[in-house]
This record gives sequence, C-alpha cells and structure tokens, in this order.
Amino acid sequence: MHCRLPATTAFPSRFVRSVLVLGLIAAALAVCGAGAAGAGAPSTTAAQNRMPARVSSWSTWGFNKERTRVGPNVGLPKGEPLWHASEMVGRFGDLIEYPPSIAGGRLFYCTNGGGTGGQVIARSLADGSELWRFRLPGGGQFAAEPTVDGNVVYIGSMGAKPGRGDGSYKPEILALRADSSDPAGSVLWRRTIGNSIESSPLVIGRRLFFAAQKGYLYCFDKNSGQPLWPKPQKLGSKTTSSPAYANGRVIVATYGLRHYATIWAFATSSGKVAWKTTVRGEFYGSPAVYGQRIVTASKSNGRIYCLDAQNGKVLWNYYTNQVIYASPAVWNNTIYIGSASRCFWAIDVRTGRPTWPKARVLSTRFPNTIFGSATVLNGVVYFSTKPLPHHKTGTTFAVDGRTGKVKWRFPDGDYSPVTATSDYILVTGQHTIYAFRPR
Repeated sequence: MHCRLPATTAFPSRFVRSVLVLGLIAAALAVCGAGAAGAGAPSTTAAQNRMPARVSSWSTWGFNKERTRVGPNVGLPKGEPLWHASEMVGRFGDLIEYPPSIAGGRLFYCTNGGGTGGQVIARSLADGSELWRFRLPGGGQFAAEPTVDGNVVYIGSMGAKPGRGDGSYKPEILALRADSSDPAGSVLWRRTIGNSIESSPLVIGRRLFFAAQKGYLYCFDKNSGQPLWPKPQKLGSKTTSSPAYANGRVIVATYGLRHYATIWAFATSSGKVAWKTTVRGEFYGSPAVYGQRIVTASKSNGRIYCLDAQNGKVLWNYYTNQVIYASPAVWNNTIYIGSASRCFWAIDVRTGRPTWPKARVLSTRFPNTIFGSATVLNGVVYFSTKPLPHHKTGTTFAVDGRTGKVKWRFPDGDYSPVTATSDYILVTGQHTIYAFRPR
C-alpha cells in the first residue's frame, strides 16, 4: 500500500481558508487494491463528449436523460461564492441530499424535511433570493432531484420516518408550476402512489417515468398525471434508482433479492419488456447510458457492470469488493465513481480496466466515505466525502479526470455536490447551496 499526500490548491479567499482549518488538509491518497475482469469492445464515438457552446439549464438528475452526469465545459469555481443559501436545521436536520436542477434562471431543490415535512425550494440563480417553497404535510420527505420540463417541476415523495410527523402522509408524484409566486407553491396535479419514491423523474416527450421503492415503474402523462400504461410494470424487488433513456427504451435497475438484482429495459410507448438481465449484486444508484453501453454499480459487492444497451448482454464487470451507493458519471470513455471505503475509481468503459496512471493509483483513497455521485465539468470530476469525526461538514473535491490529481476542494459537501450552467457552478453542502462563477 502506497500513500502520498494529495496535490493541494490554496483557496483563493479568506472565506474558504477560515473553514478549511477544520482539519480537511489531512486528506491522504493511497492505492486501493482491486481486481478487474474486462473484455475488449468497440469504442464509443466522440459525440458522447460534445457539449453545446452555451448551457443554460441542468433540468434533471444526471444532466440529461441518459444520466451521464457530464455538464458544461467550464473552469473551476472562481474565488468566493457569489451567494449561499442555507436551509433551517430542525430537530433532525434539514438535509439537502440531492443537488438542484436549473432552468429558466432559477434553481429547484428539495430538503428531506427534518421531521417537519420535506420542501421544494425555488431560488433565483443570479442572487439566491427565494422565489417560493412547497412543504409536504405530516413529516413527508423528499430524497430525489426534481426534474424541470417546460414550466413544470416534477418530483416524487417519501413517507415520514418512524417518529417523525403524524404518519398520515401518503407518498405521491407532484407537478408544481415552476414560476409560481405563491409562497406555498402552485400544484398543477398530484397523484398518490402508496409507497415511497426515491427516484428522480424522467421526461420523454409527453411521458413521465419514475420508480417506486416497492418495485414498480410508472408511466404518466406529464400534463394530466394520468397513467399511460395499462398498469405499472412490476420490477420484482425494491427499487431506488432513477430511470434512464436508451434508444426508445427506459432502463431501470433494482435493489434485488437474495443478492441478485435485475436491470430492465422497457419500451417507452407500450411498457413491453425489451430485455432484462439478472446479475449478482444490489443496485441503489441509477444506471448511465453511454452510447450503446449501460453502466451501473452494485451497492452490496461493488461490482461495476457494463451492458450492451441493445440486448442487455454483460460486456464486462469490474470487482471492487467495496460498497457503492453512487451512480456512475461517464466522460471520455471513462467511468467515475466513489465507494463507501473512501476510494474513487476511474474505469475504461470499453475494457473495464482502471485508467489513471498505474504508477500513481488504481483508485484514489480520500478522507472519508463517498456516498454521492460525481459530476464532470470540462474534464474535471467533482464529488463529496462525508464529514470526518467531530466535523460538521464534508468536503467537495475536484480532480483531474485523466490523472486523479486534486485541483480544487471546498469545505462543505455530503452527497452529490455539483450542477452547473455556462455561467454558474452550484456546490451542494449538507444544508447549504453555494453559487460560484466559473473561471
């Protein structure tokens, strides 16, 4: 086991340096051993890495319907935050588990409620001023990123945890008007589902897709909230992942039963099963679609799987032997993902082999657990680690996607940290959103 200190970049302001004293400079990088099982496969075209010259929105979990988590080509965050907005921390802590979606000069994000009811909050992207907020009754929670389509915000909810709220709230899928000036939010429609939704919605045309925890995939009309399939598709086991889109099909992965889980492909129009593949593992995170490949990672054993999007055939798998909750980010033929064992991986999507220089790392070990998913901006990969013992906040790292070298860090973070446009980078801490200008 080799250990070396990370490349450090001084923070450009007293604001950041003052918080950094919390001990985060103690981070060390080391090799995390693992084995790979890979097989050669056709390379993905460069079109997967193209980005429009100007990007003004980040409308859903993972940036696009393929959930690749690759955003605009912008530089590192510049100087001090332009603004920051914190949510009230109640008895149980009002956690911001998922980053904001961005559309129309506004950002939309959720809190888990802290026992008083989860909220959807809308703010101005320019200055962080609050535009409206919508609160669930009875201790209901949110644990997903909203999807914004047109002038509508779509989000699914969860029931209250034991001991929180009065237990009367029933999980539902909601459609909220994005530009509402009503402080309580303006509900276009809402449909009770009956079991918790930890899945960020996917919009394809007029169709709204989402999964419920008890193992069902739903397809609703986004305008009316009416079902478009005769009945929801039964997935066979608990499902927490968000659906992704591939060539006219909806892809979703399940938690699994008895250490075996299934990746499903359904026709978007009919809901007919195109294929299904069962593998060893449990999938908490969401699949990503990269060209003709589907990538997903197992929570239980840390196997990263790459499947053929046409038929579901497993092309390769890489065994980390670590717990992985995150969804993969895929850029430049490389998969980026972190583990609960503090390791962060860069894997070639064509071969299933580590890509960072072998003289440096197979994977990089960071100060603490990595539960959330990464984001790639202009070849730089952003992710967060959980707080160290006796620390109130985690850390957001930015590393070079080709080498793993640390280029920037910020003394707040917890789960999935970054969404962005061409003009703003939003960093999500435990209870606070920070807005930066890119360099």
